[in-house]
Amino acid sequence: MTSSSVDWSDADVLRHLRGSPVFGRLNEEALHRLSECASIRYAEAGEVLVEEGAVGDEAFIVVAGRLEVVTDGADGSLDVVGYVGPGDVVGEMALITDDPRSATVRAVRDSALVTLPAQEFRDILAADHLVLLDVTRTVMARLNRSIHGQRPDASVTVIALLKVDDHPVAAVDAFEKDFARALGGDARVAVIDAHRAATVLGTEPSRTRVAQYLHNIEDHHEAVILVGDPSDPDWADLCRRQSDVTVLVGSATSVAAASRNSRGIAGVLGQDADGHGPTPRHLVVIHRSAPPVGTAAVASWFGVDRCHHIHADARADVERVARIVTGRSVGLVFGGGGARGFAHLGAVRAFLEAKVPVDHVGGSSIGAAVASAMASGWEWDRMVEMVRMVTYGSGSLIDTTFPAIALGRGRRLTDGIKRGTGDIQVEDLWLEFFAVSTDLTSGDVRVHADGPVWAAIRASVSIPGIFPPVRAPDGNVLVDGGVLNNLPVDVMRTMYAPSRLMAVDLRAPTALRSDDLSSDGEMSGWTLVRRRLAPWMDQMEVPRLVDLLLASSMLTSKSAAEDADVVIRPPVAEFGILDFTRSDELIEVGYRTTSEMIDAGALEAVID
Repeated sequence: MTSSSVDWSDADVLRHLRGSPVFGRLNEEALHRLSECASIRYAEAGEVLVEEGAVGDEAFIVVAGRLEVVTDGADGSLDVVGYVGPGDVVGEMALITDDPRSATVRAVRDSALVTLPAQEFRDILAADHLVLLDVTRTVMARLNRSIHGQRPDASVTVIALLKVDDHPVAAVDAFEKDFARALGGDARVAVIDAHRAATVLGTEPSRTRVAQYLHNIEDHHEAVILVGDPSDPDWADLCRRQSDVTVLVGSATSVAAASRNSRGIAGVLGQDADGHGPTPRHLVVIHRSAPPVGTAAVASWFGVDRCHHIHADARADVERVARIVTGRSVGLVFGGGGARGFAHLGAVRAFLEAKVPVDHVGGSSIGAAVASAMASGWEWDRMVEMVRMVTYGSGSLIDTTFPAIALGRGRRLTDGIKRGTGDIQVEDLWLEFFAVSTDLTSGDVRVHADGPVWAAIRASVSIPGIFPPVRAPDGNVLVDGGVLNNLPVDVMRTMYAPSRLMAVDLRAPTALRSDDLSSDGEMSGWTLVRRRLAPWMDQMEVPRLVDLLLASSMLTSKSAAEDADVVIRPPVAEFGILDFTRSDELIEVGYRTTSEMIDAGALEAVID
């Protein structure tokens, strides 16, 4: 841990105390007394200011920069409770109690802080109980947000835009301009490079002066973009440390060359003790013609959290990146439903025509197949072709075999999926994608967000009893995602935290023949077989095994849909789960339902 004290004037400290919502109510005498014992310190990005469980003896007012408050999760990970920005107070419990710290606080970016010693503040409390009341209200408000699971305010205001290569690349320069425009344009977004900063700060400004400079710019803009490249590693490193998020950008050629030759911007990408940067990292790869390939290796080499592929000169793609980076993204989830999944394709067509933005897609069972087609960036007709190939392109999906493990052998299904998706990797898709399956070994939902797309879909559609289960790389047994999570809205929330989330739910009553079904739960399968082999005999009206298995895998959508911001429910009750021959009708139902919702303004918040 490294930090430094900064000699600021008493007037500076007093000004920040007066501006604090907690301490601003102190009378002048108390303010001056507190300012005399307070000091301003500098914290580097990633530095821990407060450790959970430690006894605290000071609190902080953020002057410039940003802090995050985290707690130890049940699985050993760190859960972000909230963010603290300029003017906010953190660690205030230490001012009124000797209890151990309830959370860890660390700097997201280089920050300047007013430090308040606990004992001196307690002496002031004895003379002004209104301050105690305000501190208590602040603590209770934060506790209430935590209890009710409210997502912390992670708004991004300073973005480090670091170019992978220092050679001029037209597509990268165009991205910089379009990115600033997508964030709000010249009036609301400040773009600062090394030259502009040097004209104000000089060539070797102190870290505190840089923090103050950026704080002043933030006061007058909605966002600040700090532009750096490998030609000035010191400035690029400063950009990274002063930002809420780091965005690396380069052409596909530059990114590949940098990863092969160990050169470029990677040298200034600092890491903390856990091997991760103190702020989120995104890699934007710009493609001229060739599709994305080798993303997993490149992302690993650069040490980024997420990778985004965009087409050169495609402003819609740049706007997608801007939404994701600033926490304003849109997620779309497709549920399972057998043949009814073709209604998803109708919804996709309506989305495309209305230019509804979609930044991440995911799904379960046939919803996973549709989501992967959308993430591939194909034209709509090709999406339909792919899903048909996956489902019934070779006739019946069930290539009957001796039912030792399932009714079908599974080869026809697997071959159809491979023909439809090819050898595309999840990481190489144009949109962020996931599929879910059910892990029978662990009893949990398995999320597929890397590796071959065909493997993710095959696991997600492995309906128990109909198709053989899939063996995971760790040896666990995977079956259809609909068994545990037929509409994985919660997975989308956890993985990508979209600010707006849409779901297409195909849950509907299933017509199951039951006239001849016994009420005592006894029925001979041999009787059914004899009647089916003797067409002159009356056929028994009972549910088919396939229908029962499919219907049972769709029962987990109801509660999940309630967590989506917009839910589209095409009326598909009249369609059987195996009615693949009615795919055109299902597509039309999905298209009409979604179009009507768009026309009625139900998706207005998403489109705008």
